[in-house]
Amino acid sequence: MSERRSRRKQILMAAGAAAGLLMACGVFFLEKGPARVAPGTVIRGVELGGMTAEEAADALKEGLYGQQEYSPDTVQTSWEVRDGQLIFTMGRAGVRVEEQRLAEELREAVRTGEYENLDLCLVQTGTVEPVDLDAVASSVCRETQDASLDPEHDYEVTESVTGVDFDRELAGELLSAAEEGSVVAVDLICTEPEITTQELKERLFADRLAEYTTRVTSNENYITNVRLAAERCNGTILLPGEVFSFNDTVGEQNAETGFKKASATRGTEVIQAYGGGICQVSSTLFAAALYAGLEIPERWCHTYVCTYMDPGMDAAVAWDVLDFQIANGKEYPVKLEVRYADRYLTVTILGTKTKETPIEIVTETEESPADLLRISTYRRIYSSNGEHVFIEKVGDSEYLDPWRKVD
Repeated sequence: MSERRSRRKQILMAAGAAAGLLMACGVFFLEKGPARVAPGTVIRGVELGGMTAEEAADALKEGLYGQQEYSPDTVQTSWEVRDGQLIFTMGRAGVRVEEQRLAEELREAVRTGEYENLDLCLVQTGTVEPVDLDAVASSVCRETQDASLDPEHDYEVTESVTGVDFDRELAGELLSAAEEGSVVAVDLICTEPEITTQELKERLFADRLAEYTTRVTSNENYITNVRLAAERCNGTILLPGEVFSFNDTVGEQNAETGFKKASATRGTEVIQAYGGGICQVSSTLFAAALYAGLEIPERWCHTYVCTYMDPGMDAAVAWDVLDFQIANGKEYPVKLEVRYADRYLTVTILGTKTKETPIEIVTETEESPADLLRISTYRRIYSSNGEHVFIEKVGDSEYLDPWRKVD
């Protein structure tokens, strides 16, 4: 009896244990939910642990969009000038996260436990355009420019300009190799002007380059013409590279322009003509310009030797036929001061000496028939220590009847 009870008790206990096991299994299956990302999982700086694949996809999308390199907006390359360089900040193409695909990738990662090579499912939404270096150069680059004078505004001093440029070929290579979002620096090439604004203001017309005087000995009409021509030439400013034209400056000579009739040469004839005597002004200018080291694009000699100038040193002019010209080949502007007073005509040329270069003018008589006088005019230029630098021929002259002199 007791043995039978014991056996029954064992059977009931076994049955109870089995029922408890089945109940426990039933609770497990009822409480099991969707698969979740492993705790502590961080992808691209976004904490995803414990989230479902859909939740993780949404969180990862928002987290990526908050990071500059994953912005949905395309940013084009920008540039600025800073500390002597062109600084390019490379653009980034915008990207969009495909959420459904990302959720699928996350479900697979949850199943396998592999997160390292997760596909972020990004789709590019824009394109970064190549940098237009010509446009950049147009905005940044400028030619070097010396300070000068503005003839349109009463010869005010203009500002000098520092030249700016950059190596476009090198810049193109650096930009082509740069990654999105990176910074590329290209050195600017700066060229300082030879004449700054301050230098020009301090040295403008500071030196007397040359001065030459001739005596006016003829009659009052002749003197009137000399005075008028001198007044019209006086104060002329020649910028570097500019050319002075005597005819353009003095203008046509006639009664309406105030000139008188006086001795003048026409061909081999000595006649009375309006403006007679103005050649003394052009000749005195010629001599001064030679000693100032200026260039002479055009010069003619007279038919006869002049009373006021040695052979080879005169400069004949005739309205619309013969002109006398001076070119300023120097770095700085020059100014012509032409004044008549008390029967003396004086030309002073003001400018800026960049170095001492003494000048000597030499005339040589060439072999010629008895009724002609041929003269060659030379300019000898020396260095500051007196050494001969070079010699140039500045004029050929041929005069009729060498013993005859004409005003």
